[in-house]
Amino acid sequence: MKILGLDVGLLKTGWGIIKNHKCIGHGLIKTNPKSPIEQRLALLWSNIMTILQNYSPDHVAIEQTFVGANMSSGIRLGAAYGTIISTAGLLKIPVFPYPTKVIKQHIALKGDASKTDIAEAVCYTLKLDKINQEDTTDALATALCHLKLFIDKTA
Repeated sequence: MKILGLDVGLLKTGWGIIKNHKCIGHGLIKTNPKSPIEQRLALLWSNIMTILQNYSPDHVAIEQTFVGANMSSGIRLGAAYGTIISTAGLLKIPVFPYPTKVIKQHIALKGDASKTDIAEAVCYTLKLDKINQEDTTDALATALCHLKLFIDKTA
């Protein structure tokens, strides 16, 4: 089974695909912060659609968004999140959201794990060299979390 893990952001969205406990692709989608939001969301949609079509994942695992005190940022992040889940929905690929703390607990074995802890655990588990992009390692961690919580329990 192939799982696409995503760490959603309007500025940067990390993605990673795993299959049978191996990473088969990963990357980062960046948008221009000076572009209008509709152009940034269109770019995000286009890139996610390409990834979904190229890799044909069976499931999408997505880190649930956290909205702080800034309402405007929360609305923009929610728009990016909605863009991604609706893109998967168009292709009838099920989406599974996971809270950040759950991902950290299952990947680094502690709910307050640092970005470094997550990156090290992901690279160790997937036998990868260091990945210098935390959004990408967070996305792979989300895919691994789904593998542990959903796939391994139904096998």
